[in-house]
Amino acid sequence: VNVQVAKERSAGGLIAKGDYVDVYLTSVVADGQNPSRSTTLGAYIARGLRVIVKRNMLWTVMRPNPDHVPVDFTLEANPY
Repeated sequence: VNVQVAKERSAGGLIAKGDYVDVYLTSVVADGQNPSRSTTLGAYIARGLRVIVKRNMLWTVMRPNPDHVPVDFTLEANPY
């Protein structure tokens, strides 16, 4: 599974190849009758996925992640 995660949502970009992560969806839900009323909801999509690729590179690169640019991860997921 390929995901793009904002730097501030991915431990500041410190997640590394070989780490195990949980994927959590956060969404702002607005009321159709009153758009000014909204709430933030979240739920787990998957737990314990292994990071197999970071930044779409197979090797490890020792450089900082730029601000305001999402970090690309490829995660190993089990369909069960």
